[in-house]
Parts: sequence; C-alpha cells; structure tokens
Amino acid sequence: MAHNKEILDELGSNLCGCNVQEVFKLIDEGVITERDLIEGKLATPKVLDTLRNYEYSRRFLPDLMSAMDNSSAECKPGYTDVYFFGMPGAGKTSILMGLASCESLNVSLITGGGMYVEVLQQYTDVGITAPCTPRTFVCTLDAKISSKATPDTVHKINLVEMSGEEFALDIANNEEHITSFEKMGSGATELLKNDNRKVFFLIIDPTANILRTNREKEIGKDAQGKPITGLEYCIVNQRTILQKMVNLLAAPENRDIMKKVDGIHIIMTKADTLGDAEEREEKALKIFQDKYSGDILNELVDLCKEHNINAQNKFQPKLYTFSLGSFYLGGLFEYDPADSDHLVEAIEETIQSRKNKSWWNRIKRIFNK
Repeated sequence: MAHNKEILDELGSNLCGCNVQEVFKLIDEGVITERDLIEGKLATPKVLDTLRNYEYSRRFLPDLMSAMDNSSAECKPGYTDVYFFGMPGAGKTSILMGLASCESLNVSLITGGGMYVEVLQQYTDVGITAPCTPRTFVCTLDAKISSKATPDTVHKINLVEMSGEEFALDIANNEEHITSFEKMGSGATELLKNDNRKVFFLIIDPTANILRTNREKEIGKDAQGKPITGLEYCIVNQRTILQKMVNLLAAPENRDIMKKVDGIHIIMTKADTLGDAEEREEKALKIFQDKYSGDILNELVDLCKEHNINAQNKFQPKLYTFSLGSFYLGGLFEYDPADSDHLVEAIEETIQSRKNKSWWNRIKRIFNK
C-alpha cells in the first residue's frame, strides 16, 4: 500500500509531464487501479476515457493553425477593447478558452476571430489545452456581455488575443528601443491607436520566472532580395518584461492612448497550482508582493492616478486568479467556468464604472460653467 501511495504521489507531482502509457501499464499490471486515480483526484472517468483515446481525440480536433491563418484583427468602433499582455506560455490562450466557453459572455462565431473561437471551444469541450499561439499572431474576438443588474444593457467588447512573442519580444522587449506604441507597427500596437475605450490585463504565470524559447527572425536576404529566416534563441524574464511594459505605458509618447484606458488589472494564471480555491487568492497576493510589487506597482499606481485609471478602486490594480478548472493526468482538465465568469464580471464592472464616471463628469461640467 505504501508503494502504491508513493506512485500516486509521484504522479500527482507531475500531472502534465507523466507518461500516460506507463500509467495504463501500471493499471494493467494491477499496481494501481483506476479507482485509486479517481479517489486521489488524479483523474475522473471522463479524463481516463479521453486519455485512452487521446490520439483519436487529438486527430479529430480542428486545426488550430488553419483557424489562426483565417482569423483577422479588427476592433469594431464603439466597443471597449480588452487586451491581455503576458509572456509566452503565461496562459493568455487558456483565458480566451475559458471566456469563449462561459455562458456569461456571448462571443460571435461569424466575425474575424470566429473560426479561432470555435476551435478554442472544441478544445475546452475535450479538456485539452490549446498550444501556445506562435509567431506574431494577433486577432480580435467580437463579444457581448449582458448585464445581470440591468438585462436590457449590453456591453460590447473586442477581446484582443496576441501571442506571447508579440508581447514579450516585439512590444516590451523591442530591440530598436521604440517607446511609442504608434511607431512600433506590430499587430497589437496598430489596434491601440483607435478611439475605443480600453481595459488592460497584465498576465503573470506563478510557475515560471524565466522562459527560454526560439523564434523565427530575418537574418539576411538571398540573391533575389527575399528574406532568409533563421531561429533566434531568446531568454525572457517575466518580471523584467512586466516592468518594461509598465515603463512603456507610462512613457509620455503613449499619453494619448492611456487617456482612453479605464482599467489596468492583473491576472495570475494557473491558479490550480496554488492549492485549494480558498487558498489561491492569498497565495497569489503573496507571490505578487514578493516578486512584482515595489517599483512595478508604484509606477503602475502613479500611472493610474495620472490618467484617472482604476478610479473606483483608488487607482489600485485588482489581482485576479484564473484557472480553466481542475487539472488531471496528462495535463487534461475538466472545465469550470467560475474564474471565467469572474473575469467577465471584472470587465463589466470596469466598463460600468467608466459610464458612471462619465455621467458624473458631465454633471460637474454643468455646475462648473
């Protein structure tokens, strides 16, 4: 029995990296049972069924790359644009998977990002996380929030999905040291120039400080003048990238864009690694205070004061935790919409506070004439 417990503990410590075939071999040999895995919260009957048919499930999932190639980035005017900034692998796509599948948000399947949304929903249904968005991918999802307080009120938003490479390497860590978003010319920064109101979320992965990755980069041109690409090895430090992003937001060159921002908040992803639901917020706050407060938070609060951002919260960013649900062997999950619904409420609250603030400002202008 002790040996059995040691095996289950080892599997539990490496859910994503365990060898699924070896797990089923242990079951066939009678070393552990499916009941052991279920009672140990390492699997559910649905997860075990998916694992047995994993290759079949993957083979019949729609092609994510094809959906990305057929998606576009265009923020509809008059909407609120919601951006998620985070380094590669931080969990931005998981957030979009959750939002696209929760009932409190109605995402259009026939607009520019519709095909991409449809694929994300199917990945969520199966319980398989979508791979990281590669290259400099940017697309927008047309969505609507129906207010619970006032059912006749609909908040229209553009969710901006971008690859971590687009954010970390082309925006925050740009080699040419450009400080103006308007002059960067990357996919996301082109969208930032529009007149829509905006909400920013900075994404933090609590499980990683350093990311090592390879990306394609032009290294020269051939005899016909066509670009020659090669792989560039990159090391990304999460704290440094976040600090650079806050520095960019505070740069005088981006003042006109920041005047259109109503909220800047923080999402700590992979919250399932932080313990039980009641522990997560406390642990997330400690991680943030230990690693990301100080100069980053102080500059962010000063920025919010300057542009009247997060005014309803005394200019302080809010910290949210996010997980797609409970994770099991093989990195499979069973979707729980709770965190997604909470983020939708956060977006709605920010949009609503802006409307209330605008109404009060109009009243003040009347009396100050």
